Order: sequence, then structure tokens, then C-alpha cells
Amino acid sequence: MIDSRETTTKQNLFLTGNAQTIISEIPEEKMVWQPSAGINHPMWSIGHLVTTTSFFANLAGKTPVYPAAWDLLFKGKTIPTDDAARYPSKSELMSAFEESFALSREIYLGLSDEKMSEDNPHERSRSKLPLLSDFTAFLLTGHVAMHLGQLSMWRRLAGYEPLF
Repeated sequence: MIDSRETTTKQNLFLTGNAQTIISEIPEEKMVWQPSAGINHPMWSIGHLVTTTSFFANLAGKTPVYPAAWDLLFKGKTIPTDDAARYPSKSELMSAFEESFALSREIYLGLSDEKMSEDNPHERSRSKLPLLSDFTAFLLTGHVAMHLGQLSMWRRLAGYEPLF
């Protein structure tokens, strides 16, 4: 029998590796470039993914690995700007990205079957993802992939060659 949590974890490793590849050649000064106002730039996209890992930290009663002030910059419905001074450095961001997803995978793999059978606490997505198992798998795969698609489009608009 295939373990779906192992599969989800492998997919997350694949996706987060792709994110690192997508970001690797973008210089620090381009991380907040926007082709037009309000467009998600690489800094916001990666920062947003980092802040969503707080869901896993909270499940385990742990403190997220990123500074609390990042929630005001990157949580859902925040609006990215091209003001680089508001954001962390690229290296700080990518370090938090790696560390936060490593912790999230560890927590995810350690959740009991009973816990995973609980209702999804995220009300907005509950009708489509009714169980905690559904929502956590989405956060580690579909949500990451969605923002990687945005990053791939941003790269094309910024003049970079496609990677995939």
C-alpha cells in the first residue's frame, strides 16, 4: 500500500526544490520587481509560502521559524510592493523557506491518523477540503505549486528563460 503522507512529502520536496531553482538566478534587487502594481513578486510569493507553514507549527504547539513581523508582509490578502526596504534579504527569506518547510514536513509526518481525521479548521476551504488531512496535503503541494506557477510567469515577464 502506498503511504499518502510519504507521497505528499516527496511532492513537497520536489516543489520546494523547484522553488529554489526558480529563485536561484534572480538577483536581490529584482526580488521585488513588479511588472505592474500589486503583482506578486518573488519576495512576496516565497514569503507567503513561508508564512503559511505557521499552520503546521501551530498544530504542533511550536513557534514558526520566521519573524512574527513577516505575517504583516506576507499573509494572505497582503499586497506586495516594490519597496525592498520593507522586506527581508533574499538569503534570510530562502533560509526561512528551507527551515519552515523542513519543520512542516516533520510535523505532517508525525500527525496521528486520528488527528488527520479531524475537520479542517480553515473555514474558507472546508467545503472542498473537509478534513485536516485534505488541507495539510494541499498546503504542502497544491498551494506551493500554485505560487510556483505565478513565479514562473513572473520570470517570463522579467525576461528570464523558462526553466520547465
